[in-house]
Amino acid sequence: MKLEIRTRHIVLTPEALAEAHRRVTVSLARISPWIRSVDIRLADINGPKGGADKLCRVRIRGRSMPSVVVEHVGTDVLAALAFAVERAEQTIVRKMARRRSFAPLLAF
Repeated sequence: MKLEIRTRHIVLTPEALAEAHRRVTVSLARISPWIRSVDIRLADINGPKGGADKLCRVRIRGRSMPSVVVEHVGTDVLAALAFAVERAEQTIVRKMARRRSFAPLLAF
């Protein structure tokens, strides 16, 4: 699974970037064999004005499924990232559960 994180108008410390990588890999570990790449875009919509304006867009490209794109806006970058990745994972599991080949993996 290829993971790419890009930011716009947000500066992430190395610790925050490592935490973002960790959250994504842990959240998607169960379905990682079906994922080709994960692209994450973090942006500050309003700039330095403040407020709930941190946008996280997660795009997951699968091996045998169409792309899934989820967006979330919040006040904290890492919280928005965690929420968006969790929603993307749930969407992929729901789509893959419709296929018989994925159903046994949902049982653990």
